[in-house]
Amino acid sequence: MLTEGQTIGSYRVVRKLGEGGMGAVFEAVHQEIGRRAAIKVLHPQFAQSPQVAARFLNEAKAANLIEHPGVVEIFEFSRLQDGTTYIVMEYLKGDSLAKRIERGPLGVDTLRIARQIASVLAAAHEKGIVHRDLKPDNVIIVKDPEAPGGERAKVLDFGIAKIAEEQVMKTQANSILGTPVYMAPEQCRGAALVTTKSDVYSLGVMIYEMLAGQPPFVGSGLGEIMAAHMMTEPPPLRDRQPSVPLPLAAFVHRLLAKDPAVRPTMAETIVELERLGAASTGVLQAVALPHEPSGKHPLLAPPEARTIAGEAAALAQDQAQSPAQSPAQTPARATGGHAGTMAIDDPNLPSVARPPIVNLTGVPADPKPPAGLPLRTAILVGLAGAVVLTGGIIGVLRSRPHPPPVSDPRGKPEVEHPPDKVKQPPPPEPQRPDPNAPPGMVAIAGARFAMGSTNEQVDAAFALCQKTGVSCRRELYEREQPQRMVQVSDLYMDQTEVTNEQMVAFLNEQKELKVKDKRHVLAEKTLLLDVNQEGSGIEHSGGKHGEFRVRPGAANLPVVLVSWHGAQHYCQSLGKRLPSEAEWELAARGAAERLFPWGAALPTCGGVVFARGDDLPAERRCRDYKNQPSPVGKATQDRTPLGVMDLGGNVAEWVRDRFVIPYPACSEPCKDPVVDAADGPDSAPAGKGKKKESAAALRVIRGGSYSLAADACRGAGRIRLQEELVQLDVGFRCVKTGIK
Repeated sequence: MLTEGQTIGSYRVVRKLGEGGMGAVFEAVHQEIGRRAAIKVLHPQFAQSPQVAARFLNEAKAANLIEHPGVVEIFEFSRLQDGTTYIVMEYLKGDSLAKRIERGPLGVDTLRIARQIASVLAAAHEKGIVHRDLKPDNVIIVKDPEAPGGERAKVLDFGIAKIAEEQVMKTQANSILGTPVYMAPEQCRGAALVTTKSDVYSLGVMIYEMLAGQPPFVGSGLGEIMAAHMMTEPPPLRDRQPSVPLPLAAFVHRLLAKDPAVRPTMAETIVELERLGAASTGVLQAVALPHEPSGKHPLLAPPEARTIAGEAAALAQDQAQSPAQSPAQTPARATGGHAGTMAIDDPNLPSVARPPIVNLTGVPADPKPPAGLPLRTAILVGLAGAVVLTGGIIGVLRSRPHPPPVSDPRGKPEVEHPPDKVKQPPPPEPQRPDPNAPPGMVAIAGARFAMGSTNEQVDAAFALCQKTGVSCRRELYEREQPQRMVQVSDLYMDQTEVTNEQMVAFLNEQKELKVKDKRHVLAEKTLLLDVNQEGSGIEHSGGKHGEFRVRPGAANLPVVLVSWHGAQHYCQSLGKRLPSEAEWELAARGAAERLFPWGAALPTCGGVVFARGDDLPAERRCRDYKNQPSPVGKATQDRTPLGVMDLGGNVAEWVRDRFVIPYPACSEPCKDPVVDAADGPDSAPAGKGKKKESAAALRVIRGGSYSLAADACRGAGRIRLQEELVQLDVGFRCVKTGIK
């Protein structure tokens, strides 16, 4: 075995990273060019076998044969003088998926990560390679600005199980390869029965665990777990995590079918994951809500869902302490809860969040599976025989040039953004106050305007992100296309975002609401919002007849941790509604297509509530401000010419429309378009991105937030989030149809 300081070819061994039953992995550095690498060496009992050594070589070739960015790159294969065979490979810097799951359920991020893993396995299956030992320990999440959400899942240990099988099966006829918690039923019966569908089952177990916080079968013995895989139906996923949408839960159970013929292929799995929303996970929108273009948080994920850039570690703790948090996992975890990927990043977008997120639906719970083998509830922490060989290969992320620093806007003169190349219509005349405007609302005259962005405007938005944002990717801004002319009718819009005080008044008037687990406020089975949580300004006194109260100092803060259903329910109770995406954009940009709601000047820390996220680079962050929203209407710069406040920052906002890309076609005159099949005749055509009614709906979120960088404040940016979920930096405001 290798020792520290030992020279292996061109590499010098630095330290041992990990060791398992078949070998060990060491960190090394190239002595001339300084490149870090990982060296994998088999234990002597395997390395001395010519047959096993040849198989080791074949597997090294296979890793390169797959030719996928989600597979670890192999640099060198060779032997030492004593015959020890080793592989020099890419050194990965990141967290294992197992560590991610330990911090709590991954919520919406699950789709993005599962889609990436499935892509690797599909490429492997095309080459006739079956992994056989797929598990969270064999997946490393590394940073990658080119991947959705700014992260990439790297799948490790292709073929190691096959190597072990060839040697071990000769001496132990009954040996079973793989890790029992993740093994398919046919794999539990014997290695000879393993096919590509076995990898599909293992992926299903991992998705189940990412959503629920624990795998379907746990127990005190390997035999007990393997028997469960072969004989017992997995517990309904929604029993363990009610926030999981029914279509997603049904698909996971299909992956876990006992009969391999019933399971989809890996390619079919990719298609279904995308249909369920994986295509949009990773980065919310061109303006990066929590994880998109700008790079802060992947998508607005449920509290527990935030595994990557969770904000409140305390939230994660809170949820971990309660047995069944509905956010997106059983031991509910809080994931950093920012809204999205707008100008900064996406979640079903760009950074990850962790505010409590619940996805309870009104659909009846899944039927109970047939009674089967009893299983103990203790969670299996480790399995004897589980290979840790590559678990320690924690890689180094490919370096990328750091974006040019942006001067701190605090106290500096506002910098004008270069005007768009596209000819813009002249701004409308200032509007006089409307005597019919309801209290607290601003009248916005209807107008015909260009909604969305041209190619030139997309280029300008991308350039702006490179100057002021993070994780910039042009395709995130292409979600604002094609630009189309729309006609919006007169409307009244709330001058500010809805506050905790207003929401509490509404909640206390409702007689049919239920509070589940002392936190989830439900109307029947639909989640409205989360209370009694860190980051929430609302608490409930407890008990069946308890009352809602505003937390001290939070009365004028915008309400957060509210679902799309909760926002719509509130607005409708006042004879209002959520704004359409077109209405929101008209209010934010005007007919003159303003870059920001206030104009062309870049946001300043003292004038807009933005760039407060702890995970933003220092040069992109307003360092003198806490990572939290401010009272509504206090931002001196963030107000439109008509007086609508906080559209560019504070919290991102739900709107009525479903999220589709590209914008659906709309014949002239495109009047008051709304993308929502449930709305009937007044809906715009669905377009090819339209979701089916059975799928969990992704709704549009607009505007920047306190956690996002400057580019997220743009008026054209859009991100997405499942309507059943909530986030720490997502709130809303209402509108009302204007009176002629």
